[in-house]
Amino acid sequence: MNVVLKLHGREFPYKQPALLCRQEMAYPFIAVHAGAGYHSDSNGTKLKDLCKTACLKTMAALREGRDAAEGVAIAISELESSPLTNSGLGSNLSLTGQVECDASVMDGDGGFGSVGALQGVVNPIQVSLEMLRDSSHGTLSLGRVPPLMLTGEGGRLWAEQRGCGLCQPDELITDRAREVYLDHKSRLDGASSPAPKHRKRRREDNGHNKEEPPLDTVGAICLDGRGGVAGGVSSGGISLKFPGRVGQAAVFGCGCWAQHTPSKESRAVACSTSGTGEYIIKTMLAKECAESMIDSSLEQSLTDKFLRSERLSSVDQRFKLAGVIALNLTTDGDVHFSWGHTTESMCVGYMSHTHQQPTAVLSKMADPDKAGLTTQVEALKLSPS
Repeated sequence: MNVVLKLHGREFPYKQPALLCRQEMAYPFIAVHAGAGYHSDSNGTKLKDLCKTACLKTMAALREGRDAAEGVAIAISELESSPLTNSGLGSNLSLTGQVECDASVMDGDGGFGSVGALQGVVNPIQVSLEMLRDSSHGTLSLGRVPPLMLTGEGGRLWAEQRGCGLCQPDELITDRAREVYLDHKSRLDGASSPAPKHRKRRREDNGHNKEEPPLDTVGAICLDGRGGVAGGVSSGGISLKFPGRVGQAAVFGCGCWAQHTPSKESRAVACSTSGTGEYIIKTMLAKECAESMIDSSLEQSLTDKFLRSERLSSVDQRFKLAGVIALNLTTDGDVHFSWGHTTESMCVGYMSHTHQQPTAVLSKMADPDKAGLTTQVEALKLSPS
């Protein structure tokens, strides 16, 4: 069946995954995360409501026949548009006081698009989706290969030419982000020694403020009604990052992953990550976790591929901070959905076609002092009926 999708007034032919035939139709599923780090109960409640809204809007689109990649973009756009998250509006500010966003989306057929250090774009994930769609059309004139990743001014120019929502860069700066920036900048300028290499955290504890790690990168994984899968991620990066820094949210195999896996056990996998970008890049965490999900648990993957990775052998365990959501579509039609984190907490929401309402949880590590040392993982199985 030929399906044409429309986005920003443009038409894109939908490519049905080769491993599925009409008798093997899947059912829609969407899961999102609002980041791994530390979340107070009050902020966690707001983030859970936001995750539910993202799931509801995405499920409505999936039921209309939208594909998984667009589902991911719809969900993440909702998260980017909220000042509660470190993505799009309200993102952390760079060392020079600017919002620079990273985002990417990948589908199960290998399509990929990403942007890095992007300024003045309302929803960076939509630019990534446009880039994925363009790359599926083959080579450009004179044999040029379409870009998979664009950064800075080049990314903004590309977005403008394709009608993506632009704004003045300062419009993405919220009062809260500016206050955090001024506080962090004053402490950095007044420090007699180099700035610490780990994230700061501020939280309420017996009436005293502590420092809070801005690790709340957002993401989504999606299964559409034809068995297509996709993963996506979006981030404003760490506070006071150097201008032009690109984190895992824009890097292939690190921020998100999606793959059709025709085998005896699995038909497709997808993954989205959050956490310390440089360490996630070194371990290619999204790809490693997604592929490991075919024959092992997320807990084992997160432990072996991240906490015990030889590539992070010189890193202090307390700073190995990451979060992952992952799905595995099995050959019997079940969706095995898992989420895990090495941080104190992680906010997750999900919804399948059988649910009237989405579910959202604020997953917390049993012993907060073990953040970076162990994992907190939960998993469930969703059946078609």
